[in-house]
Amino acid sequence: MATITLNYNAKNVRAQKTLEYILEMGFFTTEKKVKKSGFVPVTKDDTLLSKKDFFAKIDRSLQEAKEGKTYYKLPAESLSEFLKRTQNV
Repeated sequence: MATITLNYNAKNVRAQKTLEYILEMGFFTTEKKVKKSGFVPVTKDDTLLSKKDFFAKIDRSLQEAKEGKTYYKLPAESLSEFLKRTQNV
């Protein structure tokens, strides 16, 4: 797992909203800063899969693609609109 460190101005509303949006997507976990010397990681990490589960998900995705169960972003829609449309299916 890679670690990404973000430094942003906490008073910047656009930066806060962007970060909230990214975290809502569910692809990332956060670490809470305890003090200047370090971080305490979040204990539960739903993003980790066993090797067996990982390959099972890939196989299932490939099968769904073969069956035509795919989504395409429409030319006129934004990325946010596309994600909302495909998550509600």
